[in-house]
Amino acid sequence: MQRIQKILQKNTGTSSELSAWSAGLALLLIPAVLLALFSVSSPGFVNAESKSSDRKLAIGFVSIPPIDRSENPPKDAFSTAQILMEKLKAHKVPAIGFVTGNSVSDGEKIFPVRAEIVKMWRAEGFEVGLGNFKHVWFHNTPFDEYISGVEKNELAVQKILGEKTKLRFFSYPYLNTGKSIEERDRFESWLSGKGLSSVKYTIDNNEWMYSYAYDTARNDNDLKTMKEVRTGFVRYMGEMFDHFEAYSQEMFRRDIAQTMVLTPSRLVADSADELFGMIERRGYSFVTMAEAQSDEAYELPENYVGNSGISWFERWTITKNGRLRPEPKVDDSVERTWIERKVSK
Repeated sequence: MQRIQKILQKNTGTSSELSAWSAGLALLLIPAVLLALFSVSSPGFVNAESKSSDRKLAIGFVSIPPIDRSENPPKDAFSTAQILMEKLKAHKVPAIGFVTGNSVSDGEKIFPVRAEIVKMWRAEGFEVGLGNFKHVWFHNTPFDEYISGVEKNELAVQKILGEKTKLRFFSYPYLNTGKSIEERDRFESWLSGKGLSSVKYTIDNNEWMYSYAYDTARNDNDLKTMKEVRTGFVRYMGEMFDHFEAYSQEMFRRDIAQTMVLTPSRLVADSADELFGMIERRGYSFVTMAEAQSDEAYELPENYVGNSGISWFERWTITKNGRLRPEPKVDDSVERTWIERKVSK
């Protein structure tokens, strides 16, 4: 820039031809210097979808099949599962699905249609993991009852898939890990004794709110709202990736392998190409939960205790007495649909 200023300010008293040549050279140099300056990019100047190409992401679906208290699943649950699995295979996503026992069994009898979805999930090559028999908050459930629920869930899965089925991962319902560090550590020790590891989700999100709004519009055959929800959902998920990638850079100065929780909803199935395409453009490859959690970042301790479920990035931040980042907001129309549902009940 100093060189450019000297050229522009130079007054040597020579002919107008030389002055014109100097001005022309300055015009050529300015774009070159600006290009050199901006090519040394800070994160703020880099498009979110053109960053590192060696990012990794594992996806866990809670639950397989979708949670519903009735014995008979929604009329198109089977087709939704088929669409989702086709999209997962097309995008090479080695997803894991966590079974919630009371969605496939009453504790004695197995619900055949729902059990078939679990069988199909496994037959297509996707891993199966455990939730609790009931999708309950650990914080509000006595310890022994919580353990009993996981054991009951394991029996239900073994009835469907066979006793020799290898189960490696447990997913905390609502991402809630209990009311004390001692209780959580005791439970984690119990899991380890059974050869199970808990999943630490780094990318939490409110996909379930968008999915509810989408299902509501679907039931009303409201194609316009369905399209709006899908568009808003993919945009929102992009913002959530920005949000948690910023945590990764702030805490680890690198892109750690991420883990994301979703539900196996019709919204995720119908918007899979847009959602997974967005993730791929951000430089991610899809990996198993085992590979993602082998990243040393997951060894970082956390001591969060509360009656909510939050991302492990937020847990790590709280443990370090750090400040939580403002989370992207759900679309007003989607939030309103969810609130109206709660009010109507």
